[in-house]
Amino acid sequence: MKKLFVTVCLGIACLQVFPQPFTCGTSTVTDIDGNVYHTVQIGNQCWMKENMNTTRYADGQAVGIRKTNSLSDVQEYINYPGILRLRLFFPASTALHVNIYDMKGMVQYHADRVCRTGRDILNCTIGPSGMYVVEVNGSAFRAIGDERNTMGISLSEDAALSQHKSDSVVITDTSRNYFDYDDDPSNGVQYGKLYTYLSALNVEYSNNPQFPSVLQGICPNGWHVPNDSDWMELEIFAGMSPGQAKDMFRFRGTIDYKLKIAGPEFWYFGQGTDDFGFAAKGSGWYNCDVKLGCSFYFIKNRCTWWTYNENYVMERQLSDWNVGVWRSYYVSDASAFSVRCVRNKDAP
Repeated sequence: MKKLFVTVCLGIACLQVFPQPFTCGTSTVTDIDGNVYHTVQIGNQCWMKENMNTTRYADGQAVGIRKTNSLSDVQEYINYPGILRLRLFFPASTALHVNIYDMKGMVQYHADRVCRTGRDILNCTIGPSGMYVVEVNGSAFRAIGDERNTMGISLSEDAALSQHKSDSVVITDTSRNYFDYDDDPSNGVQYGKLYTYLSALNVEYSNNPQFPSVLQGICPNGWHVPNDSDWMELEIFAGMSPGQAKDMFRFRGTIDYKLKIAGPEFWYFGQGTDDFGFAAKGSGWYNCDVKLGCSFYFIKNRCTWWTYNENYVMERQLSDWNVGVWRSYYVSDASAFSVRCVRNKDAP
């Protein structure tokens, strides 16, 4: 086998420096942004001890974007059973310019008019259900229809909308985004970033995906986003029975404390004993919901990681309120989760 070396010259003197071989548990890994990750050997696997915090893939390509559209003055989600009504106050003789966009930026409805004296309502139906942006005289609002009904939007003098976080971002099944929890970069350092699944896996959107057994995704060279089998190997080594490991849509086994970092700093309740050095922290998630809108949830209460098998995007989760490890397919299409990388078994 050829030995790789680096030649270092100081003045006229040159030395050949041989890089140290990688030793899991001692060696660290640095991503393309310069973030350093510690490693831990668990059974026959080598895992990172921290969640990914990079903004670029190993080849230098940007992971994703911070916004799904250019309408940044987003003020509130409002949802009513049956139809959704967005109510605004406009004085008489106000010029009213209305555009309604789908989440790909395509205009679905447009109207220009002048408000009359007194009550003035503009009604339009833009269903079917889904997420839309309503732009009125340069101010934008997000509107969400439910699964069974079209959306009726009324612009009137009845009531003004209250302020919502202006930096909230709608996630759809085709979004490539990443987040620091509460948009605080220090949370990215402590907990890792939260990624949509397309950003995490670095794949193209498909209704019928066919994934390879190993996806590098946002992980550094020589590492990959752990697949479903990788997770089951870890879980069984930690004490979960093979039968429990195969269960779906529930918290399986009683091993979560063995994977959680010890102490109260990163979990409100149910702190771990960190038996193997996996050091899981309650990193929370970013999620878009029809009734609640889009926001950050469950810091120090839950940690959810992306995983996959040949045909499905999947997830794993640890929680304050359960003693097992959640396993399921990804069914939301509107979430951003954590990524923990595992080393390729054929890596040098």
